[in-house]
Amino acid sequence: MVLTYAHTSTIVFRIELGEKIPDSILNVVKKYGISSGIVIGIGGLKSVKLGIFKGEGYDVKEYKCENGALELVSLIGNIALLNDEPSLHLHVTIGLPNGQTVSGHLFEAEVYPTVEIFILKLEGLEPLRRSYNPKVKLKLLQA
Repeated sequence: MVLTYAHTSTIVFRIELGEKIPDSILNVVKKYGISSGIVIGIGGLKSVKLGIFKGEGYDVKEYKCENGALELVSLIGNIALLNDEPSLHLHVTIGLPNGQTVSGHLFEAEVYPTVEIFILKLEGLEPLRRSYNPKVKLKLLQA
């Protein structure tokens, strides 16, 4: 990870070749003590594991690209506290080598060649909190 810019409400950084997402993002969130925020990113990936929620769990798919990169067209999500620890909820849209796109909840990805991340900290309010809701079987933002 290479820090590009850090301000009281905005952090911009680059995730480097071979690093993992969401781990790299969560490390920055913890380093800067962010409890609530918005995450935005673009770049390239070597591999990605994403899922579509099907009511009882996720339908998980893995995509890999041996020659070149999978295009990280869009990464968007939020930062909230889960059991008083920062947690990430990230969704992605990925461009495949054949030009098609796939989207879903991001479980993990390996960066190739780079990913650029912007974190917008939400300040001046109570931290966002997330908790498990047994009715829908997801960790939801609390109202």
